[in-house]
Amino acid sequence: MIILRWIAFLPAAAVLVATAQLITGLVAESMAWWISMPLVVIFGVLIAIAANIPCGMICPTPKIGSTIFLTLFILLESVAFLGSVKEMTWPVLVIRLYTDVVIVVGAIGAATQEQHATENVSV
Repeated sequence: MIILRWIAFLPAAAVLVATAQLITGLVAESMAWWISMPLVVIFGVLIAIAANIPCGMICPTPKIGSTIFLTLFILLESVAFLGSVKEMTWPVLVIRLYTDVVIVVGAIGAATQEQHATENVSV
């Protein structure tokens, strides 16, 4: 069962994070900046949950899973971001940076959840 969770963890993370980035990208490009920015900020919690679910719930060891996920995400996202930064308008740039930061915060939150769960069990 643990092997299946390790196998399912990265594809689930890829699907959830890609969906969150796709939706925020569509919102950023299709609406005026003064509408899209507050919407993305309001839904930032859902974006963080998209990174938290695979690292905290699916992966058997959240600290290791978060480390693997964040390493791959930061490397791939930095290459993709730097490749398309010249084509983006400033609202899309700001929203994409915000989305990336929220995804990283969600994955770090998943890594710290295990600490709290272990502290409660040992007490």
